Formats: sequence, C-alpha cells, structure tokens
Amino acid sequence: MRNRSSKIVIISGFALVLVLLCAVSALAMFSITENSRSLVDIVSEQGEVADVFSMRDAAQKRALMLYRMAALDDPFDRDEVYIQFKEQAEVFLKARDRLMSNLYESNEVAVWNQVGPLASKGGKVQNQAIELILDDRIANAHEMLLRDVMPTQDEVMAGLTRMLAAQNNIINKELAAAQTNNQRYFILIVILGGAALAVGAVVAGYVTRHTTVTERDLVEQQRLAEAANKAKSDFLANMSHEIRTPLTAIIGFSQSLLEEDFEPPERNKVTQTIVRNGKHLQQVINDILDLSKIEAGQLEIERIATSPFAILGEIDSLLGMKARDRGLAFKVDYRFPLPEKIKTDPTRLKQVLINLCGNAIKFTHEGSVEVAVSCDRERQQLRFVVSDTGIGMTAEEVAHVFNPFSQADSTTTRKYGGTGLGLSISRKLATKLGGDLSCVSQPGRGSAFTFSIALDMNDDAAMVNSLEEVGRSGEEQRERVEIKPLTGSILLAEDSPDNQQLIAMYIRKTGATLTIVENGQQAVEQGLAGSYDLVLMDMQMPVMDGVEAITLLRAAGYGGPLVSLTANGMKSDREKCLAAGADDYLAKPFNLQRFYEVLNAYLCDAGHAAAARDWPADLQDDPEYQALVERFLGNLPRLVQALAEAVRGRQWDAVQSISHKLKGMGGNFGYPQITALAGQINSLANTAERERIAALSAELEQLQQRILAQRKTA
Repeated sequence: MRNRSSKIVIISGFALVLVLLCAVSALAMFSITENSRSLVDIVSEQGEVADVFSMRDAAQKRALMLYRMAALDDPFDRDEVYIQFKEQAEVFLKARDRLMSNLYESNEVAVWNQVGPLASKGGKVQNQAIELILDDRIANAHEMLLRDVMPTQDEVMAGLTRMLAAQNNIINKELAAAQTNNQRYFILIVILGGAALAVGAVVAGYVTRHTTVTERDLVEQQRLAEAANKAKSDFLANMSHEIRTPLTAIIGFSQSLLEEDFEPPERNKVTQTIVRNGKHLQQVINDILDLSKIEAGQLEIERIATSPFAILGEIDSLLGMKARDRGLAFKVDYRFPLPEKIKTDPTRLKQVLINLCGNAIKFTHEGSVEVAVSCDRERQQLRFVVSDTGIGMTAEEVAHVFNPFSQADSTTTRKYGGTGLGLSISRKLATKLGGDLSCVSQPGRGSAFTFSIALDMNDDAAMVNSLEEVGRSGEEQRERVEIKPLTGSILLAEDSPDNQQLIAMYIRKTGATLTIVENGQQAVEQGLAGSYDLVLMDMQMPVMDGVEAITLLRAAGYGGPLVSLTANGMKSDREKCLAAGADDYLAKPFNLQRFYEVLNAYLCDAGHAAAARDWPADLQDDPEYQALVERFLGNLPRLVQALAEAVRGRQWDAVQSISHKLKGMGGNFGYPQITALAGQINSLANTAERERIAALSAELEQLQQRILAQRKTA
C-alpha cells in the first residue's frame, strides 16, 4: 500500500513539473506572438507617419511651385514647373490613399476628418490658381494665392502636424504596452519556472527519502520474514508437543485397556485419564481452528439481541461451581444501571468470558475470582473486569501475555498446561466485538483483565437498576401485535408436531383456513392439487426438503405465493430460499409482528366481519399458547436425549436434524437459550469442529434440566 502511494506521489510530482514546464513554454510562445503583433502594429503606424510626411512635403512643394510659376515670365519655364506641380500632386494623392486605407484608430480618424476636407479645398484653390497663371492673369493669381491658397495651405499643414502627433502617441502607447507585457510575461515565466524547479526538487527529495525508506522497509521485511519463519518453527514445535503429549497418553492407555485386565477402580482411573487427555486435545484443536479462522478473516460475528444477564448467569453456573469446588469465592458484580439487552455475538462473548474466568480459576490457589460488569454510555461500551487473587505476572510477562503460544514461562506450561492461544484469540474476538482486552497484574497479588465490547443499543433501550427489574422490564415494555381478520386458505409444510400446533394457533386467530402436511413431497402434491392463497414451507423436512419442494412447484407452473420457514438465519440460507423460487421467508423462532405482516401481505382482509385484536407478543397470558409450551417441555427431554445419543454415535445427519428442530422451537416457546445452544450444534454438525458438539450437547442437557426444575417450582 505504501509503495502504491509513493508511486502515485512520484508520478504526480513529475506530472506537475511537466505541466509547469509546458506552461512556461506556452507563456513564452504567447509572449513572442504578442511582441510580434505589437511590432507589426508599430511598423504599420510608422508607415502611416511616413505617408503623412509625404503629404506634408508634397503639399509644401506644390505651394512653392505655385509661387514660382506666378513669378516666371517664360511660358516654357511655367510648363516645366507645372509638370513638377502635377508630380507632387500625384505623390500627395497616393500618400493620402495609403493613409486612408490604414486608418483604424479613432483619434486618427477624427483628425483626418478635419484634415481631409481642408486638403480637398486646398487642392481646388491651387488648381484655380494654376488656371489663372496659365491664362497669364498673374495679378489675379497673386491675389488668389494671398487670399485663398496661403490660408488653406496653413490649415492643411497644421492638420497634418496634428495627425503626426496622434500617430506618435499611438506608437508610444504600443511601445509602452509591449514593454509592460514583456515585464508581466517575464515575471510569470520566472514564477512558473521557479515553481517547476521547486517541485522538481521536492520530488527528487521525496524519491531520495522513499528510496531510503524502501531500503529500510526491505530490511524490516526481511527481519519480519525471518521472525515469521521462526514463529512457524516455534508453532510447529509447540503444536507437536501439545498434540503428541495427550495423544501419547490416549494411545498408551487405550492399548493397555485392550491388552491388560484391569480391576474396575483401575479401569475407571485409566478411562478418566483418556477422557481428560482427549478433552485437552480437543481444546488444542479448537484453539488452532479459531486462530486460523480469525487470521484468515473467515470468522463470522453475529449481531443479535443478547441479554448480558443470561450470559453471566451461564458463566456463574458453569464456572462458579468449579471455583467453589477449588475452595475459591466466585462472584458476579453487577454495577447498575445496565442494559437489559445489547446486540452482539453471544457465542463469542461467552467464549471470551469462559476463557478469562477459566484462566483466573486455574491460576488462583486461594482467595477469589470476580467478574464485574459495568456500562460506559459515554464510550458506548459494556465492560467486564475479571479479577483474581492468583499468582499474578510481572510487567514483562504482561507485555507478552496476548502473543500466540505465550505463557508466563515454561514452568507455567508444565504446571498448568494450555497452548497459550486462549488470550490471543480472546483479544482478537474482543476487537471483532467492537472493544478490546487488556491486563494489569502484580506478582503474588493477582491479575485483572478488562474486556470491553461495543454497546450496540438504541438510545431508548431499557436500562435496569437491579436483578429484580430484569424480568419485570420486559413485561412492562412488551409489544402488542395487531391481528387482523383475514380470509383465505394456507398450506403449511412442517414436520415438527409442536411447530404445527403453534403455527396453527397463530393462523386460527386470523380466521384463515389451514391445511398441514409433514414433508416437501406432500407439499408438492397438495399444492398442485389444491388452490391455496399462501404456502408456508419449512426448509428442513424428511423425504423432501423445502428448497427442493419449492423448486418442483415452480417448475410445475405453480404461481401462488411461497414463503419459506427457516431456522437458518444466515444471509446465504435466505438467498438460497429466494433463489429456489420463494417470495419471502420467515425466520424461526418467529417474530409475531413479522409473521402477521407476511399473512396480511398475501391474504385478503375480512373487512368488518371481525374486529382486529391486540395480542401480547410474549403470549404469557394466552392459555392455548401455555398449553403448547407444556407440550413442548414434555417432549424436550426426549429430543435432548435423542440428540445426545446421536452425538455419542457420531450420527451427524441425525444431530443436524434434531438440533435444527430445537433451534426453531426453543425461541418460539419462550426459551431462546435452547435456540442459541441448538444453533451452535447445528452449525458445527457439518464442520471440522464436530468435537465441540459433545460439550455443547451436555450443556444443552443441563439447561433442559434447569428449565424443567424451574418450571416445577414456579
């Protein structure tokens, strides 16, 4: 990027120098052209001056020749002078014609308008005097010379003198203008030439500096390449050690189980060792995959409404017990006021908190671990501070604690285990969540990690001041959904009986009729056989999925509206549905406002047949909905158990199918935690990170037990 910018600067600099030089050349040429034009004008004016002089000389000679003719007695001498008179008259006329053809200046024209009539008058009286002389009427000729010729001659000479003065003024002005232009062009040429030299000097200096910087960068890049090569070697050595160590234990103890007959207590101990090393190996692989995804820019971050209280409640449940089993105090300190919900990625938020709290517990032998959460509205951040009273770190160790594969020292790795990737991944995740991760620590006194994320919430978002308000504020601010009376027929393709009953309840409240089928093949048959105003098509169903069913319906000429129902909220999944021929889509769990907007768009309004009703979006007051919730909770243990068995049997198709159902149903029946966990399992079922599913399945089973226990005590 820097090389590209430098190239642009250098090219732009040289281009500017070229432009300035071209401007200097153009200005010089223009100056020469202007001087040439001025010179032509001056030469023309000088020609006019010569013509005026010729006219003056000819007029004066004609007057003298008249007097001479009047003084001669010999007729032959008079004729000779007369011939000379006529020659001077011819000279006068030619000079006058040349002058008149070149007169353009207004002041010259004005003077000539005065001189011209006098010249004509002078010519006439001279010709009359010539005739008197030629007729030998000399006395009359003398009288006319004194009375008419002499005054007229004086006026003509005075007019021609004024003409010369006007022409001299014009020549002087032309010379002054030419001199001024020359000075102006000279100054501009000097300025532009100086600018070209200055820019050239700057570009030359920049090229010199850039060359120096480039050489320095090459040295730095070489150093970084060597460091990267060393880091790769260190990585391979570290990972080889981290992977081979648990593998050695797993393979060795597994072979011993096959070859030796252990007593039950010893067999259990060996099995636990295998499981423990397997979990360690799983964590190593998970960390490597997370780091590689982040470095490759392939880690997707979601922005969904998330309760920080729910996340911290899970942290307390998962790690609080572990801390207390080690004799440590574990506390979550809520520093109110706090937002009830923010938009973030709950999975990655929980991952960072689990890593920080897990490290705090691991490196603390006595004392306490605390998670303090606060809201900084000014910086628009939600801040978590995980502090402990553990072994702590020196300033030098803190400086390297976020480097990959870095722990305090080699004894830390031997004593406590771990790859040294957790904190590096956590800081990168914190950055992707719009915040940061930092640390302060003192040896022997503990550490405090400050983890912040973007406070993505509306200005009017709910803020709570106590844990008691967390649930109550949701009831106070819940939306109301308007249900319009509608007419029309709907075909629903959905394989889950619980979802069938739930959607049927939603639709019955509108008055529309509903037909239910259980898979895509039945939907194609029923859709082509019947007449429906709207088809709601689930995407994952047995026999034939929704995408294939929509494609077949469209290929067969079905032109009615088709809306896909999908628990996959990724943009690519929605685009896949629309590309198959769907007109719209509805995400599971359903947003009731959005659900009824879709129905209103494709079904007919029943008008005044029934009045529109408001319905609470959380449905807590609806007996029919509560009955469906009880039905869902009754089936939940069976579904969770089936998922756990599929995970243990590595039946990934079954894992994906069951988790997809739970993902769609959990939020619909008021349990978004089920949707979140099932969604994680579903997204991992077809990836290289399947080993994480077992832990998530166990977490889902614990969540189900807590939900059922809370339901019994409620």
